Amino acid sequence: MNTKVEKSDLFFLQDNRLSLAAKGLLMYLLVNPEERYANCENWLLDSNNTADEMETIFCELVRFDYILVKENHLKLSFLSEKYEEVKI
Repeated sequence: MNTKVEKSDLFFLQDNRLSLAAKGLLMYLLVNPEERYANCENWLLDSNNTADEMETIFCELVRFDYILVKENHLKLSFLSEKYEEVKI
């Protein structure tokens, strides 16, 4: 899938609270919207991270409000409504 990413969507790359791994996962989810239907276990297929590392990275994004999880739905909170909520 070819997703257009706007420069304004990339401000999180300058957030020094986030690890490089968290920025990478957020970028991965931004440019691969179909992966927002997957859960952390599915993301491991495209990564050399362990399940524990992936959970830590995901929790980091939740802690800093980049990802919202409500009733098993994932939403990239900094994006406009052009992106839909998806099930994790």
